[in-house]
Amino acid sequence: MEFEHTDKPEVLAKIYETPFEEVGISMEVAETLSRDISEELADLHDAKGANFVRLLKQIASHGEFRPMENEECIFSTGGERSEDFPNLLDAARKAVGLGYKVYILPNPKGIRTADFIFERKGVIGLYDLKTIQGKSSVSNRLTESIGQTNRVLLNMTTDYNARLLASDIKSFFEKSKDAIEVLIFKGNKAISIKRGLVQNPAFNKLFRRLYKNRSHPNRWLLKWSRGDKVLLPALSGVVKTIVLTVQRYKLIMKVPNFLEFYFFCIIFAIKLILNTKNNLCILLIKRATS
Repeated sequence: MEFEHTDKPEVLAKIYETPFEEVGISMEVAETLSRDISEELADLHDAKGANFVRLLKQIASHGEFRPMENEECIFSTGGERSEDFPNLLDAARKAVGLGYKVYILPNPKGIRTADFIFERKGVIGLYDLKTIQGKSSVSNRLTESIGQTNRVLLNMTTDYNARLLASDIKSFFEKSKDAIEVLIFKGNKAISIKRGLVQNPAFNKLFRRLYKNRSHPNRWLLKWSRGDKVLLPALSGVVKTIVLTVQRYKLIMKVPNFLEFYFFCIIFAIKLILNTKNNLCILLIKRATS
């Protein structure tokens, strides 16, 4: 297959969209046909699904990206002198510490672009950075990202009220129907909040528990909140069995202190789960903790 010399955009576009393996073009020619990165960033606004992911990977492999000096797994196209670059670099370093490969995106004039492409274990995502400092309103900062990207990164550099933050995030998901994730960097921890968790009635309580660095919420409850609703009937059945057993043998009469009784119920539940011969119950528990 041969290509005629042409300057027509529609012909070049057709050539560009043709897989290089099919036409047998060398990588040098492929790089020549590569479009400007600003054009590819502009295309992201209309891309959906698999095409969006393909375009993200294409941008990440663009020849304009270069490894940053003295940095590991951080790539940029320049712009180190921009006013916001220290904030970008700070968030990028935290992401690298969490196992991500980071691409700092350019900011072409006239195009609304996100700030990062994060890649880890084959999963790739586009993130808009919002650095929260002082008394900045998270609600307003999140609103700025609507229509720009469906994933937002909050780099928390201040002590923000957990209850208010949960409310701001929930409001953001309600306003933006396309929103997929709010990723929060707090210290050396990352908290990923997705729509399924926000829609759970217990979201505020779960989020505050995560954000305040307490022990991780019950994994079973988190699994259920992300859509594994078959777990709730299983737990309900275990609780009913405990209550019926207690009533039947009047074990409450032997444990006069309420706290001791509560502790007894927990121990009894553990024994019930460990000794049960009900294969369905075992299957549900394994599914919940996988």
